[in-house]
Amino acid sequence: RHRCAAATEMPPRISKTILVQSSLMLVPGTLIYLIMKPNEKTPEQKRAELEAKHGATIRAARAQREAMERYFQNLKHSQRGDVADPEQEERMASVLTQGKSHVVRHYAYDDGDSR
Repeated sequence: RHRCAAATEMPPRISKTILVQSSLMLVPGTLIYLIMKPNEKTPEQKRAELEAKHGATIRAARAQREAMERYFQNLKHSQRGDVADPEQEERMASVLTQGKSHVVRHYAYDDGDSR
């Protein structure tokens, strides 16, 4: 009788190196997980702790974010031709002129200027 070649093959062997390396990686990771999991805080506890430690910073960042959102909304409206905020336009003009009354462009050549 002729047997099938697949039935007579040996199952694949796992080398000793693979077993040692996988145990060196998996065992410590599993131990750390089992130790740390019971001590893990819920998201509500983490949020409360952050609010207690860094409440002022969080509130300031939220206020700055809201101010930036208002600024960009005003910028979008002014680009579409809607009514622009005059205070914001004045601030932008000041930023573009670097706080001076006019911009001085050293070493700049305009069209037709052949210094």
